[in-house]
Amino acid sequence: RPLPPDAAQLLDARLRKRDDAANAVAQGRFERLGEGIWFAEFSEETDGEFFPALLPEAQLIVVGVPHPDPARANPWAIKVRRGLAMPEGRDLRHLELTRYDQAYGGRWNAGSNKRGGGTSVEPRVWAEGLRRSLSSRA
Repeated sequence: RPLPPDAAQLLDARLRKRDDAANAVAQGRFERLGEGIWFAEFSEETDGEFFPALLPEAQLIVVGVPHPDPARANPWAIKVRRGLAMPEGRDLRHLELTRYDQAYGGRWNAGSNKRGGGTSVEPRVWAEGLRRSLSSRA
């Protein structure tokens, strides 16, 4: 049986997001920043849920997008996802990301600084700073 129209619309939207993520990876939008960190900057809101499967060698996936609230003083939102290559038994909580960015919040596999107000730091600079911060603690 066909899906109800509202369910079909939601499924179509999800499939479009998955295709957009696959296209971003295929187009080389991500670059490796040091050991296991993959970074990309996008000009519009981008869901990160599909990237771990598309970047299986990543331990961390960092994505910078414009903050969705233009009234915010900080123009960027940074998203971090746990990659499939992160060592077993470790997750984002072990990285103590709030030591690097007080606005960061999240759970074991994903988070961002969006709800905390975002950041004025350019996404690439933020990601490079995170890389340096993590390597200095290793």
